[in-house]
Amino acid sequence: MTDAPAGGQSSSRNFLLIAAALVAFIFASHLAFLNVSFYWDELGQFVPAALDIFQKGEWIPRSTVPNVHPPGVMAYLAGVWLVAGYSIAATRVAMLALAAAGAVATLIVYSIYIVMRQAVEKADIARLDQLRRERRSSARE
Repeated sequence: MTDAPAGGQSSSRNFLLIAAALVAFIFASHLAFLNVSFYWDELGQFVPAALDIFQKGEWIPRSTVPNVHPPGVMAYLAGVWLVAGYSIAATRVAMLALAAAGAVATLIVYSIYIVMRQAVEKADIARLDQLRRERRSSARE
């Protein structure tokens, strides 16, 4: 069994630091707005629909006009309110957590892309080197 290269631990630590900094930035940049009242689109659709799920268990909203949005976000908010209680700050923190999860997921996808691109480039360089050697040997014959 071989040991993992030291660079792997370093890159994992760097990834975790970048992800933590990204999450910290998302939360820190919104701290001043945690108790700002809901915006019109929140009050018009998402909060009333989430309150219908939270208070009455109604998946099709009655306190607002139903629309084509699936109830995933509204159910998420209702679940957060079950744990933390209904408040503007809890709602904002829940949505920031969702945004941070999306940002970290994007970072993960990007890092996978970078690793795959480097692997393809390395494979291309190895193949080009092999072709160059084959041409040299056939030119000598």
